[in-house]
Amino acid sequence: MSMKNRIANGLKMLVKVRPKINHASLIKISTLVIILFIAFSIRLFPLKWEIDPSTGKTSLLLSEFDPYFQYRFTEYIVKNGFIS
Repeated sequence: MSMKNRIANGLKMLVKVRPKINHASLIKISTLVIILFIAFSIRLFPLKWEIDPSTGKTSLLLSEFDPYFQYRFTEYIVKNGFIS
């Protein structure tokens, strides 16, 4: 068996193994990929570059809203008063 025949037979077997994807599943997969990309992008919106003035090094910070911190802060105000 020549090398050309081996390569041709290997490619034919590869085509048989290839999964068959219909139009509906292709749309579903591409929609999910787009949704994941948009969700990841939105998640990174609060990402900020900051430069430490003392060292001059840059750092990447994710400044996000922390609901648990807000809860503890509110609980402290309720227990100790607004002025404290």
